[in-house]
Amino acid sequence: MELLNRSFEAVGLPSTSVKHCTDSIGASLLELWEQGQGKRVCRHSHRRRVASLGRKCRAALAALKEAATLPVRCPYWYAAMVQVARQQGWSQARTRTLVDESVSFAPDFYHVYRYYADYLQPKWYGNEGDAEAFADGISRRIGGEEGAFVYFEIATLLNCGPCGSYDSVQLSWPKIKQGYAAQHLYGTSNLKMNRFALMATKVGDKSAAKETFAAIGERWDEEVWRSKQTFEAARTWAMN
Repeated sequence: MELLNRSFEAVGLPSTSVKHCTDSIGASLLELWEQGQGKRVCRHSHRRRVASLGRKCRAALAALKEAATLPVRCPYWYAAMVQVARQQGWSQARTRTLVDESVSFAPDFYHVYRYYADYLQPKWYGNEGDAEAFADGISRRIGGEEGAFVYFEIATLLNCGPCGSYDSVQLSWPKIKQGYAAQHLYGTSNLKMNRFALMATKVGDKSAAKETFAAIGERWDEEVWRSKQTFEAARTWAMN
């Protein structure tokens, strides 16, 4: 437990966050890591903020390496490590090795695939088309409904309307829809519905958007839409 305390504190997280953890990096680590980082730091951010994040990443990496010696390893450990890889600028070879280990350990753990696709975006350490190629390859490798669901999850990260990356991403909309339909494998959520509604709006699929907005009702998600005005405009388009 003390090791987990240090792992969380290294990335600016409260030690009380380990209440659901036992002898491994627990299931809440991924969400807590994201909260600890706050908004992503781009290459043009203030030097002081970048330096602070660098210190936290180094401390987190040290704690995670030590956590790797625990008797039971959790797939969230890999998710946190991929986050460190992106923030520290690991080589593609080193990062892919980490991802391949994760695939062997927990092939249906989609969080790692989402973060690796993020790493592969041109604004970080990939080239145009790398993230899309990975999404297609890993979904085919997993296959079936689970593979389609992984494709959908990666799409929700790459197709970020508010941050302006949507128009530059080339993914299969029919396959995204198949993946969304397969979310029963892990359980639906309001967040996923909002993400899908945004993508349906962007591609102009009015039928899919209308059905999803009807299910959402008034439960719009600020993380997805950024403003109620944007949500209302999209819903009005879909419903009329």
